[in-house]
Amino acid sequence: MTVTAPRPANDSPAAPRPAGALRHLIGRRHRRRPVSGVPLTRLLLWEASGALTAAAALGSGPVRGGALLAALVLGVTVTVRPRWRRLCELLGAPLRHRGRPGGARPAGPLAPLRELLPELEVHRAEGRGRGRLGAVHDGRAWVCLIAVERGAGRRLPLRGLGGLLRLDGVALESVQLLVHGVTAPGGADAASGLCATAYRQLNTEPLPLLRQTWVALRLGGAPGPGDLASRGCDEPGALRALRRAASAAVTVLERAGFGARVLDAAEATEALAEAAGLPPVPEGPDPEGGPAAPYPWTGHPAPSAACCDGDPGGERIAARAAGPAGVTESRYGVRAAGVRHVTYRLQEPGGAGLTALLELLTELPVRATALAVTLTGPALWTAAVRVTTVADDPGTPGTADAPFPADLVSGGRTWCLERLDGGHAAGLLATLPLGLSTGRPLRCAVPAGPAARAAGVVLGTDRDGRPSPVELLRREPLRLGVLVPHERAALLVFRLLTAGAEVHVRSPHPQVWARLLRTSGADPARLVVGLPGGATPPPGGPLRPVVVVDEFTGSCGAPRPDLGAWQIGISLHHRAPGGARALGRYDAVLAPRLAPPLARQLAEAYGLPADALRTLPLLPGDATALIRAGSLRTLWVRPVPAEKHLTVPARPVSHGA
Repeated sequence: MTVTAPRPANDSPAAPRPAGALRHLIGRRHRRRPVSGVPLTRLLLWEASGALTAAAALGSGPVRGGALLAALVLGVTVTVRPRWRRLCELLGAPLRHRGRPGGARPAGPLAPLRELLPELEVHRAEGRGRGRLGAVHDGRAWVCLIAVERGAGRRLPLRGLGGLLRLDGVALESVQLLVHGVTAPGGADAASGLCATAYRQLNTEPLPLLRQTWVALRLGGAPGPGDLASRGCDEPGALRALRRAASAAVTVLERAGFGARVLDAAEATEALAEAAGLPPVPEGPDPEGGPAAPYPWTGHPAPSAACCDGDPGGERIAARAAGPAGVTESRYGVRAAGVRHVTYRLQEPGGAGLTALLELLTELPVRATALAVTLTGPALWTAAVRVTTVADDPGTPGTADAPFPADLVSGGRTWCLERLDGGHAAGLLATLPLGLSTGRPLRCAVPAGPAARAAGVVLGTDRDGRPSPVELLRREPLRLGVLVPHERAALLVFRLLTAGAEVHVRSPHPQVWARLLRTSGADPARLVVGLPGGATPPPGGPLRPVVVVDEFTGSCGAPRPDLGAWQIGISLHHRAPGGARALGRYDAVLAPRLAPPLARQLAEAYGLPADALRTLPLLPGDATALIRAGSLRTLWVRPVPAEKHLTVPARPVSHGA
């Protein structure tokens, strides 16, 4: 694999600047149309150089010398190609990307993206007897989004989706497949030291924490939102065409063994925000009484209270430091809502396939990656890669400035990636589910789609010692009942912390968890310990989910009813709740070996088959059962070498085993 050389250490990046209205970055045809295969900017520079040469030939004295020097400079800027791009493109990037002065910043969950695409809007289109369609309009085209679900181990039907470009009666501008993955923090991110080492030792594959896949269908040349008729019988033809294309795409995905659903307006907004690493917007006013504002995070978390005895309920943790407002772009990246993106363009398809490329991206020491493959014709396609980090220092080793270590560049990897220095805002837009592309398309056969691998938080291993991921991260709140012994529960909580979660523990014995905080070396702002009760923390996000642990010493205790997006509520019981109804209030339960009466109650609450009922009383002592509706899975939760010195005092647990 060949990539551009990393920026030298003494080459400081240009000062960040507001990105402003960058509609010209997304490839508008009337602005970047080539003439006979030569970009218009380069052609004009050649013409200017020729005119100066002619002036030098006709002139004399100082005029001739000045004209020759200017012609030579223009010729060098057009011909010299450092860092895979012509010098004129690199030098012109700061001027081309300079923010334009404007009024107030946009508001809402997509505010940073609206600074790049001022006309970006998400509309709700309804039809008679039909589901709601979230129609995205970016100023010149309509886009609908389809979420791809399930299908682990199967290959995504990229070529089948390309056939939608020739759908009868629907002229799609592009079809885009976007695979977005979130990985655990490395040493340069919020979790460092012991946390990062422990999760690397546990996740030996490695597997991503979360993998989201979307298909974007882009219909260009359609009427804008100002031409929309009122909802009823007069649904615009553009939206009818989008509905038809979306239905055909769902059929292609279902035939390939995947689940697929068309996103409505709210889901499309959330998908765009999550793909860009934007935080959710909490409901209601902020604690100061002002209007609702985004809940940001940065590489260095907000200085909230950490621990423990003097903070009953942990009310102080609700205060957050405001993140950087707006979008700023430098030559080497673009920053939005506290996260930094660096983008690449695939120059050569290579022979290893897209599945191997996704595996390579999972190994990078960054927080999130995105692979976007955009099809614009039967043999015309582009591919872009984006890596995301939340570290504030762009020069920190392992961050997005040099995300490809030397041992991953070699080893038979054949991709040729060009870093889009000076064009990362365009690269960011091309790696969102909008159907956009950047650069010239590759004129070759469309490759086979990547295989959808398993993803999840690695809480333990299988019988053979391989990582066993658990799908815990999702937009909807997840309620988890934990019946395992205290030391094992603390180890599970620590592993959620190493996976990048922000953990809030509400316990009647906070000093026990404070020891875990001290021995683990975790950032105190990411492991907050307090007494029982108190308000639920603000919502999280894919890059920073929120875990709330409520410890109950008695048999009573219910899951939190007010959990928000990207939050996991853990109810740690020292005594199992009585009755199937009390046990069935959770989305999943982690249980050790149980006595037959309690095993029967769990089987009744979650509809477990007979063989699972026989397994629960016979589990090995170091095994943990993950119970969900209709299924039981066995995990082995054993400390890895980096976890063996953690101080987790044991507490008595009685589950009738």
